[in-house]
Amino acid sequence: MTHFLENHPDAVYTMDLKGNFIAFNNKLPLLLGYPTDAIRGMHFSELLIKSEAERIAPLKHRVHEGETIHFTTDIQRKDGQILTVNVTNIPLYNQHVIIGLYGIARDVSQQKELRTAYNRLLAKEQLTTTLDGVTFLEYIPSTKQLTADAALSQLLEWSQRHVAQMDAYELLDEIHPEDRDLFLQQSTALCDEQIAEFSMSLRMSKRRHYTKVVRCDALLQQNSSPRCVNFILHDATELTSLERERDHAIQSLKDVFGSLDTSIYEHIYHPQTVTFQSAGFLAPYQHILNRIEKEPQLWRTLIHPEDLPHLELSYPEIRNGKVIRHVYRLQLLDNVFWIEETCIPILDNKGDVSGHYGVSSDITILKEQQHTIWHLSMHDSLTQLPNRAFLLEEITSLLKTRTSFTLLAVTFKQYNVIHERFGHDVGDEWIRQTSTEVRRFADQDHFVGHLFGDKYLFIIKKPIDETAIVKLSHQLLKLSEKRFDVLSYELFTNVYIGITYVVNDKLSADELLKQTYTALRRAKSRTKSNYQFYSTTLDIDMYRRYELERDLRYAIQNEQLVLEYQPKVDGWNGNIQGAEALIRWNHPEWGRLTPKDFLSLSEESEMYLHIGDWVLDQTCRFLSKLREQRHSNIVPISINVSPKRLFYGDFGQVIEQYLKRYRVPGHLLEIELLESDILLESDKIHEILERISALGVHISLDDFGTAYSSISHVQRYPINCLKIDRSLAQLIEHDPKSRSVVKSILFMAKEFQLTVVAEGIETIPQLDFYRELQCDLIQGYLFSKPVSESTFEKLLTKGMLYPQHTGTAAPVEAILSLFAQITITRLNGRAIQVGSSDILINRCTNKTLFFYSSIRLPIHQNIELNVTLASLIHPEIFLVPVSITELDNGLFHYAADFKVRALSSLVQEQLKHSQPSFLEDVLEPPS
Repeated sequence: MTHFLENHPDAVYTMDLKGNFIAFNNKLPLLLGYPTDAIRGMHFSELLIKSEAERIAPLKHRVHEGETIHFTTDIQRKDGQILTVNVTNIPLYNQHVIIGLYGIARDVSQQKELRTAYNRLLAKEQLTTTLDGVTFLEYIPSTKQLTADAALSQLLEWSQRHVAQMDAYELLDEIHPEDRDLFLQQSTALCDEQIAEFSMSLRMSKRRHYTKVVRCDALLQQNSSPRCVNFILHDATELTSLERERDHAIQSLKDVFGSLDTSIYEHIYHPQTVTFQSAGFLAPYQHILNRIEKEPQLWRTLIHPEDLPHLELSYPEIRNGKVIRHVYRLQLLDNVFWIEETCIPILDNKGDVSGHYGVSSDITILKEQQHTIWHLSMHDSLTQLPNRAFLLEEITSLLKTRTSFTLLAVTFKQYNVIHERFGHDVGDEWIRQTSTEVRRFADQDHFVGHLFGDKYLFIIKKPIDETAIVKLSHQLLKLSEKRFDVLSYELFTNVYIGITYVVNDKLSADELLKQTYTALRRAKSRTKSNYQFYSTTLDIDMYRRYELERDLRYAIQNEQLVLEYQPKVDGWNGNIQGAEALIRWNHPEWGRLTPKDFLSLSEESEMYLHIGDWVLDQTCRFLSKLREQRHSNIVPISINVSPKRLFYGDFGQVIEQYLKRYRVPGHLLEIELLESDILLESDKIHEILERISALGVHISLDDFGTAYSSISHVQRYPINCLKIDRSLAQLIEHDPKSRSVVKSILFMAKEFQLTVVAEGIETIPQLDFYRELQCDLIQGYLFSKPVSESTFEKLLTKGMLYPQHTGTAAPVEAILSLFAQITITRLNGRAIQVGSSDILINRCTNKTLFFYSSIRLPIHQNIELNVTLASLIHPEIFLVPVSITELDNGLFHYAADFKVRALSSLVQEQLKHSQPSFLEDVLEPPS
């Protein structure tokens, strides 16, 4: 783009929405005569007179609304010179929002001056026909008497007396010898009545060396007596000189216009004639121009059919005396030209419009450049598909037609993972391949665009056809079965689809797109590929997400966030060796929330920065408190750090500031990074981690063994500890491969002298396995759940923990269960309306209903639930939840009391006739 700006033949610039110049090429200072620093930040109105600024302001407003505008105006250079410029303004987009405009300015002052000079010469030619200086002579052939009026003395520079006494021979002597014979011949023929009249030009005035040019008209008066010949002499010296100057100037103008590639023609209406004064850029088609001069109607057939109606509408305005500028396409043989033409009315002696001059320039290159700029701003550079801004324009255009259509968004939800694990090249190739696959399913009624990442949008323009939409969705879902070969990597993916039907124009394009995103989020909340239709009623999970997203920004200032601490212990003796700080959110309606409920929402905005720094602050404050109390057993505390935080500012400096503020030694703080975060191989990450390590702060790789582990990363970065992911702990009891992975990690860690922490240890067999492999530290519910600050202080004083059964394992066998749906009807005393979510009822007493769900519901928040049993019409069953247990697989088990206990028998009866089912076959754990 920089090369394009600097090499553009015209002045190119960008303005912000206020009208101030932001950036420009070197042609703009040359055009305006101002230094570069003076132009930057200058408001465009400073270059215009007040009336011109008021005229152009609405045009700028139209550009800010997305329209490309052309206009001509006069500007004043710094030295006071007035220039006429043709200006093109194009909207400037950033992340699909208009932030200003592009401008292209061409100096057309010379063309304007040439047109003015040309018109002046034409007027001068008309004026010369009315000049004074006419002399009358009378010659009587019979007496050879010659008489003249007093004006002859001025013509020949004689005295009046000389004129009165002159004879015919003296007059002949004043005529140039080369003209004299012809004059005598014509005069003799006139006197002999061989001709009735004649006209000729004579060079006269012997004194002036015959430099005066005189127009002579002679007429024989036959009815007079005696017969006489009247001569009318008109001094045309000045007129002839002007004619020569005119002819020279016209030729010069033609030469100049020819060198400027400007075409000029004269169109006279009655009779209709077209004359090309300068062919300009149309010179290679001179034979066509010659035909147009003979057949003026041929011109209409060469204008592009789409542009002809617009031109015909402008002709009445020209006939009314208005100067019109228009842009159209001209088709000549196999070439198409974009023409910018100014039509200037021609006035006759009565002031009526008798025709017009057309001054045309070839702006094909400019149009191509404008199209290139438009394409760059409205298409994704990687996929060449229409981008979000283009999609919104298309939706807006369809809304104006008041016809129904469908929006279908599809995502693979893999771009961020692939980009982080394999780098930019693989991520970009992934987008290219997914966009190619998505385009395969588009037909002529589909407008397909690229939203962002690996997310795409179908605008299906034909009337809503649910059968066709479902068929297309199933075709797209089959992409989850496809193996993508991406730069030597074999990748598989799920496919998620969100669909919105558009049946009216009451909503904006943005609002409709948000509805489609809502449906897409519902689909992504499932672990398997699926499609979801938008519904005005959100299900419980989406309603909960909406409220959390809304309230998260106020969580810190409302002091709703707290830290809990989960001990890390020696697997053999239970001594507390460290702890992990885990954030909790005490939401006023949804109760106590864990990080997986809201941290992903924080990363969609900049809240993750505030939350991450708050955790760092609170952890350092707690460590400082323990040191001030001279606690006997202070252990290092680890905090989790978002990968985005590493790239924002100097995180190493931030940690150093907090350590100094609370006077905490670096070895008491530990940061935990996901293994996938360092796979980016970023020099900045390496630099930041080295700086953190230099402070004495230990660095752990969290969830190790789940990403694409690489020994080179452990070697390159200052890693002190590996934390084995909890998913491996759940698998080692029955999966030999998982046991092998754990053994390999422990062996590698010992070779590199790294500490190893086993996460998620919930059972004694799991503990025994890690003990056998001499794992350094154990973290999990078997020893302790995350506890409050005060409780953790007591545990530190105690110094030792003993293993105890958690009771949170999910059932692995099929259980007698009843499928149902649940919704929230009241929350904190207010009635709400949300959709339903699936549950699995496994037990029912006269008082309490027990069920499994994938959603965390608030407990003790004055909440009321409504249960609907499948395939049964029954009275409304209202429940009040009283307890919740989070299972190891991420699902939740609830106990809820009946508000009307008599209805419990209805559920018990249905439960008796239910069939055993596996929990994971019915409910999907939250992603």
